[in-house]
Amino acid sequence: MNTKLLYICEEHISENASPTDAKRVVDLLRANGWIVSYGDRQWQFAGEDERPLFEKAFQWAVNVVQAEKRPFHLETFVDLARQRVRQNEKLRVYESQLLDKRPEWSGYLGWLIESPTSVILNWLEIVWAKKDASKD
Repeated sequence: MNTKLLYICEEHISENASPTDAKRVVDLLRANGWIVSYGDRQWQFAGEDERPLFEKAFQWAVNVVQAEKRPFHLETFVDLARQRVRQNEKLRVYESQLLDKRPEWSGYLGWLIESPTSVILNWLEIVWAKKDASKD
C-alpha cells in the first residue's frame, strides 16, 4: 500500500466520468487500504514499486464502477471480488473461505468488494468463533 496521499478525480477515470464516479473509486480504494482522497494532482509514489500495485488497484476500482452501471452479471462480480481478494495481501490468504465457500446471502459479493479489509477480517473471526462454539 502507499504511504503518500494520492488524489483521484474524474479526469483520472475517463472523459465521461462524474464526480460521483470519482468518489466511488476513492471509497473502493480506501476500503482496500489505499491512502487516497478526492482531488486533481499528479500521482507521486514513495517508491516506484508502489506504482504498478496502485495502477492495478485503481483499474479494478474503475472496473467496479463501470460494472455497477451495467445490468448485473454474477460472473462479473465474482471476478471483481476475486481480483479484490487477490490484490489485498491481508485477504489473499483467505481466498478459499471468501470465494470458494462463499455464503449464499444476497449482496455478499457487493459486500466483499466494498467493505473495508478490517470488516472482512473481523467477520471471518466471528464466523470461525461461531463454528468453534457449535462444535462444543
